[in-house]
Amino acid sequence: MSRKKLIAGLKLLLLIIVLGLVGWNLHVSWRDVGIAQLRAAVEVDWRWAALALLGLICVVLTSAAAWFWLLRRLDPAGLPLQLYGAYCFSEMGKYVPGKVMLLFMRLERAERLGVSPLATTLSTVMENAAYIISGAAVGVVVLLHFMIQRNPAGHLWLLLVAACSIAVLLVAIHPRVFYRLVNLALSRLGRPVIEPGRRLPMRSVMASTVMMLPCWFFGGVALWATIRCLLPVGFDHFWALLSAYSFSVLLGIFSFLPGGLGVRELVQGFLLLPVVSASIPATGAVSAEATILVSLVVVLQRFFQIIVEVAMGLLGGSLTGLRRG
Repeated sequence: MSRKKLIAGLKLLLLIIVLGLVGWNLHVSWRDVGIAQLRAAVEVDWRWAALALLGLICVVLTSAAAWFWLLRRLDPAGLPLQLYGAYCFSEMGKYVPGKVMLLFMRLERAERLGVSPLATTLSTVMENAAYIISGAAVGVVVLLHFMIQRNPAGHLWLLLVAACSIAVLLVAIHPRVFYRLVNLALSRLGRPVIEPGRRLPMRSVMASTVMMLPCWFFGGVALWATIRCLLPVGFDHFWALLSAYSFSVLLGIFSFLPGGLGVRELVQGFLLLPVVSASIPATGAVSAEATILVSLVVVLQRFFQIIVEVAMGLLGGSLTGLRRG
């Protein structure tokens, strides 16, 4: 068996296991709760769907802005609106197994606009790295806040763990480490490595990472609004939701499954369960109703995300549909 087939088989097995665990948990929860009991816990208000969709749109546009900023430092070709369109169009590629299709789709559209393949590849890899690093930083800071609140006596150890985590992130964005990792990724994709003369300085890497930070805020707002569609959860839970969003997205990326399907929902559901349980009247603890509601929330969140990415992808495709000249 070839290595590619083995990896594909392992991904499929992981997806089956994740979906199986989610399905079994839903089956057990549904068996323990009645329809009337579930209806009593749900307060449907679809007006919040508009805010959820808007938050997800802002996530895509913020990421696109960071990519555009990096690209402009490598290649001045292309009109801004069309380059944003190329970015949005390529985002649909992450749902294709292997996650390489996103890069290929962006290369194809950017090349139509006169952008060099090397500039597109480098800016895309750097944009993804900045996205991951910024998300990890947000997740660590928010998680540290909650852990110190729950265990003030152990704050010194928690601060030490946080400091080590931040140090790892800072090392990761140092040019010597960063470009070594980037070149390793490019070589595995069969793309040319980045020579020293083509590399952006550390301040550009840092700037793109800072530009990515609002993505996680918008994602947290979108997740909160998604829950509000089914349950009146207070905004005082926002930081917990921000943490749930960031960690679920990051682990979904590292799962290498198309769009993080299954893994993202599983992690998000696990982290949302205490918030939803505390928001259900007369419950306050993990219950069958809370488990079912969380499952509905993560499915609805994925549904909203697909709507946004497909709509923006089709719009981006129309903006970049004609070749230059």
